[in-house]
Amino acid sequence: MCAVVWWTFSKGDETCDELVHSRQERETRESNRSGGIVAFEDIKKGLKAAADVTRTARNPVELLKMALPAELRGRHLLNDGEPAQDAPRGAEVAVALRALRNRLKGDAYVVESGGVDYAKLAGSQAFEELEQMSRALKLLRPEDLPTHEERLAFWINLYNVQVIHGVIALGIEKSVREIPSFFSTVGYQVGEDFFSPDAIEHGLLRRNAGHPSRNKAFFKEGDPRLAWMLDKLDPRIHVSLVCVSQGCPPISFYDADRIEDQLTMAAEGFVNTGVEVDEEAKEIVTSSIFDWYGGDFGGEEGVLDFFIAHADPGLKEELEVARTERYAMRFLPYDWSLNSL
Repeated sequence: MCAVVWWTFSKGDETCDELVHSRQERETRESNRSGGIVAFEDIKKGLKAAADVTRTARNPVELLKMALPAELRGRHLLNDGEPAQDAPRGAEVAVALRALRNRLKGDAYVVESGGVDYAKLAGSQAFEELEQMSRALKLLRPEDLPTHEERLAFWINLYNVQVIHGVIALGIEKSVREIPSFFSTVGYQVGEDFFSPDAIEHGLLRRNAGHPSRNKAFFKEGDPRLAWMLDKLDPRIHVSLVCVSQGCPPISFYDADRIEDQLTMAAEGFVNTGVEVDEEAKEIVTSSIFDWYGGDFGGEEGVLDFFIAHADPGLKEELEVARTERYAMRFLPYDWSLNSL
C-alpha cells in the first residue's frame, strides 16, 4: 500500500506518489526518470518505509486511514467537554499552561535519559490538571496572544503538551507509528477550531508552508485558523518541537519573555549533540530533520550556516573545513521509538 510510505504516516498528510521524502531525492528521481534510469535507491527507501509502518501500525484500520483525505480520517479530540466555571480565561490560559508544564516535566521527565514515564504521568495529579486546563483552551482567542513571542512560546508549548497527552489518551506503547495518522488526527480545540500537531507545526509555526513534501499550503484560503498564524518563521522550532520519539529534541518548555535565549540554547544543544563531521567519509552527519525541513533554513547552505552559528569551537572548526572541502551531508534514519523510559 503506497499510502503508508515515510512521509505519509509519519508527520503529515501525503499521497501515494510520494515514495521519497527529501527534495534532493525527488530532484534526483525526476532526473533519473528523464534519462530512463530507475531510481533504485529511492524505490528501496520507499518500500522499506512502507514495510516499517505496516509492521508498526496497531491494526489494518489505522493503516487504511492514511489512504483517506485528512478530513475523512476522523479526530481524536483530547479536550472534549466544557471548561470549568472557574477555568482561566483569555491570556490567563497561556499563563496556566506555563505553570502546569513544570509539573508535567517534574512528575514524569528524567533529565539524564531524556525519557518520559508515561505510565506515571497518566496517573498523576498533573495529568488530571492538564485534562481540566486543556478544556479552557476553548475560551482563548487570537487577540489574547498579541505578540510574536507570546504566540511562538504558546504554540510550541501546546504542541509539546498535546503530543504527550495524545500518547496517553491513545494508549501508545512503542511508537506513534502505531497510529499512522497521529499527527493529523489528535488535537485540541483552541477557541472555536481544531488544531492537530500538524496544524500547529505547518499551519501556524511554519506560516502555512504546508507539509515539506507537498507544494501546497496547509490551510486553505479563508480558514479561520489563519488568524492564529505567526508573523514570521523561526527555523529553531525544529529543535524545539517534541514528536515523542527518540529522534526528537529533548522536552523543553518556553517563556515568551525569554524565548530568544531559550531557542538559542535549544539549537546549541541539538547541534552539538546531533551533528558530526566524518573526515574519512567527507560527510557531515546529522538528523533527517535538516533534510525534511532544509528549506526553512534556506537550503543546505543555510543548514550549514545554522550548524556553524550554534556549534562549540571544536565542532565549528570541523564544519568550516567541511564547507571549504565541500563535504556532503548524510542524514541519519529517524528513530520513531517512543521517548519513554
